[in-house]
Amino acid sequence: GSLPGATGQDGNIIVSPLVDRDQVLGAAAIEIDRAAKQALQAQQDRLVSGIGTLKQLVSPETPAANDDPAEILDLIATCIEKDNFDRAARALLSRFADGAKLRQASLGLRRKGRVIVEAVSGRSEVETSRELTTNVAAAMMESIERDQTLVVSTIPKASEAHAIQGMALLKATEGGSICTIPIARDGELVGAFLLEHEDPSFFDAARVAYCEAVVALTGVLLHDKYLHDRSTTEKFFAEATRLRRDFFNRDKRWRNVAALLVAALVAVPFFVDGHYRVTADATLEGSVQRVVASPVAGYILEASARPGDIIAEGDLLARLDDRDLELERVSLASEKNRLEREYRSAIAAHDNARVAIVKA
Repeated sequence: GSLPGATGQDGNIIVSPLVDRDQVLGAAAIEIDRAAKQALQAQQDRLVSGIGTLKQLVSPETPAANDDPAEILDLIATCIEKDNFDRAARALLSRFADGAKLRQASLGLRRKGRVIVEAVSGRSEVETSRELTTNVAAAMMESIERDQTLVVSTIPKASEAHAIQGMALLKATEGGSICTIPIARDGELVGAFLLEHEDPSFFDAARVAYCEAVVALTGVLLHDKYLHDRSTTEKFFAEATRLRRDFFNRDKRWRNVAALLVAALVAVPFFVDGHYRVTADATLEGSVQRVVASPVAGYILEASARPGDIIAEGDLLARLDDRDLELERVSLASEKNRLEREYRSAIAAHDNARVAIVKA
């Protein structure tokens, strides 16, 4: 349906029940952003397919199940409902140990080529300095390196693999039996579960298959929480390591080299100084502007300079239309000549009064 999601934002929630032999064992739900009907159908098909796989693992007809198939679902729910890795790991291991009547259950994750014991059932903290914890980590690493489930007991069986570190741990504890199961994620072994029991014959084929099913379903969930809870620095270096490993991957080497060359070509202009020329139309404006005003009013007859031209001192910028001024000059010159003639005539006639009028 379309409901407000856990984040407070509108979206789509798809829910599908987990039914086995007409008994509802639980339900699975996913929350996604608003999507088209076709995309919702695709997500629903994936959810149903995943539930089908889960039903096979918890079905009583499979050798991996115990007397209560819902126990695996309870373990998954315990892992999911905790808000961080430490709480989820301790809760899961404690519930797993109580449900399977184990003496102890431990979880270790692989870091930089070695295994670190992250959580132990019934303990709030792991004493990493203890020799016993070191033996547990060594037994987990042995299972990871051999990429198989290792079972050892104080009463060896022909079907048991020879595990040196597992036997060393068994001698350091109260005896019984030990089952070590590696955690696989995306084709990579990222850690291991180590389970201990007082009974040397406890881990038979059916119980081992059940424990492997639990690890397969909950190990990836715990590893997701561990990756999410890492610090920003740890995430940065982990991502850098992954990118370096992918870059030198033989199958992707040439593609990565080509991508690196393209990135280098794109980055060159930002770090290399040089001269660049761009051709385009532009308008130049002086940083200092002056107004050139004509001493007389008139019309511009000719403009020798335009905005953006380079000029020097004394260059002609514009020419005014002087036709009206020229007519006025000719008229004034004629008037001057007439008055000069009258002045000379008055002097010749000794007419002082007229001379005074002309001079005025």
